[in-house]
Amino acid sequence: MSERTIEKAGLRPARPAPVSALCSVWLRIAPDRFHHLKFILEGYDNLAILSSGGEPGLVRLRCARESMAELFALVGAMAPELRIYPKISRSETCMSRKW
Repeated sequence: MSERTIEKAGLRPARPAPVSALCSVWLRIAPDRFHHLKFILEGYDNLAILSSGGEPGLVRLRCARESMAELFALVGAMAPELRIYPKISRSETCMSRKW
């Protein structure tokens, strides 16, 4: 059927659902952990798009608004693996730590 025939019959072609705009989240991670994060995100098909931010360790994650909670849960769980600085225990202070 042609488009004109469809219009004459009072039918309309189905339109795809609107694509939601992607939300951006900027993170600073240890530069050597970029590929690790990329590898993990690839396991979550279409969860987020990862790109570098131009500076070492600066990354941009883009995802659908509907996926933000899942992305934040994943990144939050991975935070200890992505951190830049060594973890300091509560018993240590700035003065007791040897830099």
